[in-house]
Amino acid sequence: MKESWTKLFIIGPLPYLGRPIGICKNKDIFFVKEDEELAKCDLSTHTIQEVGIKRMFSRSQIASYKESLISIAE
Repeated sequence: MKESWTKLFIIGPLPYLGRPIGICKNKDIFFVKEDEELAKCDLSTHTIQEVGIKRMFSRSQIASYKESLISIAE
């Protein structure tokens, strides 16, 4: 339903970046470039940085985590 969507931002065109694979809490967007390297688009500074990691599998995704002193078993 169109009414249920909220447009947060528009990105593009970015011809040398491939498809987006994830977004972080601070709204950085991660892309897989044409050469399989990962890149990050920082929406607060409007810059793109190479992450220095090459994608190893055909399907990739970004996952976030939060460090904690509490055990998962508790």
